Amino acid sequence: MAQRVRDLRLDLVRICALFFVVGVHFFLQSNFYLEGVVAGKSMIVALLARSLFIICVPLFIILTGYLQNQVTPSKKYYLKIFKILLTYLICAVIYESFLAWYDKEPLTMDCFIRSLLEFSRYSWYVNMYIGLFFLIPFLNLVFNNLGTKRARKALLIILFCLIGLPSIVNIFDTKIIPDWWIKIYPFFYYYLGAYLSKYPIKISTLRSLGYIVLLILFNGFFDYFYSRGGMYQVGTWNSYNSGTVMILSLLVFNLFINLKKVKYSAKMTKLITILSNACFAAYLISVIFDTIFYTILIDSFPDMHQRLLYMPVIVLCSFVCSLASGVFIVFLQDTITKMFGLMKRTIKELSSSTPPTNKTD
Repeated sequence: MAQRVRDLRLDLVRICALFFVVGVHFFLQSNFYLEGVVAGKSMIVALLARSLFIICVPLFIILTGYLQNQVTPSKKYYLKIFKILLTYLICAVIYESFLAWYDKEPLTMDCFIRSLLEFSRYSWYVNMYIGLFFLIPFLNLVFNNLGTKRARKALLIILFCLIGLPSIVNIFDTKIIPDWWIKIYPFFYYYLGAYLSKYPIKISTLRSLGYIVLLILFNGFFDYFYSRGGMYQVGTWNSYNSGTVMILSLLVFNLFINLKKVKYSAKMTKLITILSNACFAAYLISVIFDTIFYTILIDSFPDMHQRLLYMPVIVLCSFVCSLASGVFIVFLQDTITKMFGLMKRTIKELSSSTPPTNKTD
């Protein structure tokens, strides 16, 4: 059987999504939501950046649907959950140890287990993804048994109307249509990825970029004028379940998969693959560098508008440090996995070998 050629465009999506994650965390960690009075040119630029960064989690879930839409319920598939949990455990040990050192407080087993099971800090995504992981084979049964492009498109449209439309129609606190189903936005993004894997939308690169820029401008300026003169308002219209965020996520992901395949050198291919494989660990461990960098930023610049000027530097530094740490964590995880595999094989060989018997005359 021929080995499947890795599509580096998807690796670039994953790396890009990680950068957007680190970018959107700037607004949380810099106290933007608590101290940011919406006024001035720097605030407009910041909100335009947030309008792009907010598609980070949608891109990850779309990528999952794109790659996993043929998975069926099987023991082999479900055993893969242990790799995800091992990454989470390693990152949790590293972070909690760092926090104990940073805050000069002893790390107790009780606190560690509580933090682990509560999926605190950035690990909310793991909390969500575990459920999605177990549902994926059954989500695929629904999607693949629909059979036709028209039926699959209808599923996406219905989900968009249930999840994304309320964020547009109900934006001024008047509930015109029911909005309970906005909570299931991961299903929309997963099915969007599955749909794009079968039916890529053919739009020229130039036109795609034009639509993306227009949507970022619309979202950013709407946010600015909606909150102008006061504190920034977070709502369904500028979160993961926003209709405009859904459309922007579609455009950006589709832009990547419509790019012409570039033949990279062997070294560059290996580098992109390594960085892509490290993104999940990098996402989880980025909380360490955010804790360090944003503590310095807030202590150095009490004014929120001053902090905004340092957003490119802070985001880039946190991204690079997180990605480098993610590479190390993946190496550590692979080493642990190989050690356990070696121990398992050794024990199996010892238990299956027949000890020599003493013969008597």
